[in-house]
Amino acid sequence: MHTVIDEGAHVGAGREGRVGGFDAGFDAVVADAWHRFESNLAVHVATMPEGTYITITSAQASHGQRGQRPYVDVVAVDAERMVCVAALPSYLYPEDPDRDACDRRLHGLGWSEPGRPMADGTIMDYTLDGPRDEADLLATVAIATFREVWNVPHPSFLSAWTVGPGEEGSGPVALTHVTDDVRPRAATTRSVTPSVDSLPTPLRSLHTFCELVGSIVDSATVRSVCGTADLRELRILARAHARECAEHADRCRTDGSEMSSRVWRRQARSWSHTADSLRVGGSATSSGPDSAAKSAGS
Repeated sequence: MHTVIDEGAHVGAGREGRVGGFDAGFDAVVADAWHRFESNLAVHVATMPEGTYITITSAQASHGQRGQRPYVDVVAVDAERMVCVAALPSYLYPEDPDRDACDRRLHGLGWSEPGRPMADGTIMDYTLDGPRDEADLLATVAIATFREVWNVPHPSFLSAWTVGPGEEGSGPVALTHVTDDVRPRAATTRSVTPSVDSLPTPLRSLHTFCELVGSIVDSATVRSVCGTADLRELRILARAHARECAEHADRCRTDGSEMSSRVWRRQARSWSHTADSLRVGGSATSSGPDSAAKSAGS
């Protein structure tokens, strides 16, 4: 959606060591900022008291219908169940030419159930729900919504506010800070989800681009983002993580959580794109002029 974020930017593959107008070092910083925001959100959601909710808003977006901006709400309905609500692009910005494509991206992320209609029957948002022990997943979907549907370039463009019983339970929430907290993990097999925490920063950064464009990226982008990192080693890690995501998607489906299965299947696909991009980047490097000279005995 091109007209939503006043100061946003679309990410595209560039040349000469630059991607989308930013150098690889900056891209790594941005990727870490998103990872930190998502991790903090997961911790916050997992520990929200019953009856409270957090609303995240794209603070720099232009006003849409009824003066609203793009939002995602996460509600702690009770001790076990969470419900998330996301603004529908075609409702918020009915004149935007990309509204239908944005709606499809929203639904593709797992937002499949329409919210409560207004008096005239209009649907203004969509919902998804899940157990509290899937706080990681809910945070992933929420952040992916802002990045992939609304093209928010950095978490500093987002604001978060929590609302709970009484005045003391409400106020702004800081989700961009560095913390030693780890994402909550329950003891059950169901909640043991693949984590990117231990993956190298260049690999996480490259995955960010593959996830945004929905396909593999060219060798120039790979070299720009990954720098001097061992591309073969990164490719092995990416392929292994893709398998972990696919296996977790199968477990979610077995457990009866179709929404979770769709999200993790999508993660598996984007990590496969990352591995394929690294394969292309590695092939381009090995077949360059320097490699040919060495094979000739120079």
